[in-house]
Amino acid sequence: MTPLLIYLYWINILTFVLYAADKRRAIRHERRVPNAILLMMSCIGGALGALCAMLMFRHKTNQIIYNVMVPLTLFIWTVVGCILFS
Repeated sequence: MTPLLIYLYWINILTFVLYAADKRRAIRHERRVPNAILLMMSCIGGALGALCAMLMFRHKTNQIIYNVMVPLTLFIWTVVGCILFS
């Protein structure tokens, strides 16, 4: 199970950094990270990082798709983790 934990650790850090970079780019009116990439990162295991970044930077919190998809994928990954580690 160690490789899975290492994967989840790094994918969440990367997702957090992408959300932070997108927020910074939004403030500076620069080219943004595509929404599909941000949501995909959440779906492939970075949901906790995405949720932390959303709350910390108040980024994407007014968009319904993020308010539904990020917690939903976090819940799914939590259930999968509980099944795998029990």
